[in-house]
Amino acid sequence: MRDGAGWSSFRFRGCFSQVPVRMSIVKLSGGGLWILNPIAATRELLDMVHSLEKEHGPVKHVVLSTVAIEHKAYAGVFAQKFPSSTVWLQPGQYDFPIDLPPELTGFPVGRTRVLPADSKDTPWSQDFDQATLGPFISRDGAYGETAFFHKPTKSLFVTDAVQQVSQEIPKIFLLDEAAKKPLLYHARDGILDRIDPSNMKELEKGWRRVQLFGLYFMPAAIDIHSVPQSWSERRPDVNGDFAGIYPWDWVRDDRAAFKALSGDSKDALLVAPIIQTLILNRNPVETLDWVDEVCRWDFKRIVPAHLKNNIAAGPSSFRRAFSFLTVEGEPAGQPKPRKDDLQTLLDAEKNLEAMGAIAPKPGLVSKTNRAEVLSRTTYRCRGNFCAPRSK
Repeated sequence: MRDGAGWSSFRFRGCFSQVPVRMSIVKLSGGGLWILNPIAATRELLDMVHSLEKEHGPVKHVVLSTVAIEHKAYAGVFAQKFPSSTVWLQPGQYDFPIDLPPELTGFPVGRTRVLPADSKDTPWSQDFDQATLGPFISRDGAYGETAFFHKPTKSLFVTDAVQQVSQEIPKIFLLDEAAKKPLLYHARDGILDRIDPSNMKELEKGWRRVQLFGLYFMPAAIDIHSVPQSWSERRPDVNGDFAGIYPWDWVRDDRAAFKALSGDSKDALLVAPIIQTLILNRNPVETLDWVDEVCRWDFKRIVPAHLKNNIAAGPSSFRRAFSFLTVEGEPAGQPKPRKDDLQTLLDAEKNLEAMGAIAPKPGLVSKTNRAEVLSRTTYRCRGNFCAPRSK
């Protein structure tokens, strides 16, 4: 079993964040390779995959287990490089602003399929069980993913559902001086700070802040500059990235925010704040039903598509991560976003609800109010695909 990492970059209100994206490769018991959520098909990556093919057999299946753009963007091109493979897509794929069929967005014609709901209907049923969450449809987007349980190694593969922050810097950031740039950029408190690329404590601070930006977009520890101020104070001589613009100052301690996302135990898992605040709380019953299905598997470790890899955690840890959807709430020691760090997302929630872009929250789930919460849950369709409903 191998995993690889590439870059996913996104922009939000002028804030840049760079976080690694992970693909996973599993040798099937009958021979050949099963690839989950491919990253960019660079020559280096393709050489690595071809070397695995020589040892373990050809790439048989390329699986996209999400509708998220940072994973979908690479999958079609990657699949084209392995013409004997079958491509499997998470149900509910869409494109914006024009919704096109997958074959018109880069996926191979004639060998692209939709993931079956039941793993018994897949060619890899001997190796994997699977369970699909959603997709839940908003006005302009969707969220959903399929979790896979690799039975021989008792490993759970997820995309964005859970993750774990860490102090340890991913090796991809330390390959060379160019790879360190995101860490150096975020390690500075202000635009005039110069960071020593060999100072590991400064690089660790940069990685901590990269994670906070990736999870919150606007953590509470920063003060944001106006666009005119950011432009007038730009310093390409200090930092050449983004035209020398550094549009904020770190004026408060960011370590408290990071600790809140870390939890108190090594197996503590986090659902990303944006997913907690804007997505899963719109369909809490369906989400918890999916959690119950996943927790029937006897997994011992979790491989997410982002942040820390190979997390030693089992069903009880996975279930605790979704306790924010319940009336009881998060137990002591569970990662829990601080409200001040959530403020940008909470403001976005009000605006998106007012615009009709996302549905209102139907409420938290208890042992006795399931039917009531379901009655208040909004379900949307896009084309012929409708968001699933629990009973």
